[in-house]
Amino acid sequence: MTRSDCLRLQTPQAFNYSLLKSAYATGKYTDMTDETRVLFEEYGIAPTFLDGGENLYKVTYPKDLAFLEAHFSDFL
Repeated sequence: MTRSDCLRLQTPQAFNYSLLKSAYATGKYTDMTDETRVLFEEYGIAPTFLDGGENLYKVTYPKDLAFLEAHFSDFL
């Protein structure tokens, strides 16, 4: 495998809530951390990947919020 074979995934992700809820309700997916795999395992639904840019930001840590405030204060 080379670097060109890899994908860098970003949030947001979108799912059909009813299907995802039903899949988790089966109790079979308590150890999975990725919803795309849950939908694939339960229904055979493969994820669709969209080309994007570097403009999707995710707030996970306090430093992420500080970054957004510094760069997008005009919009807050």
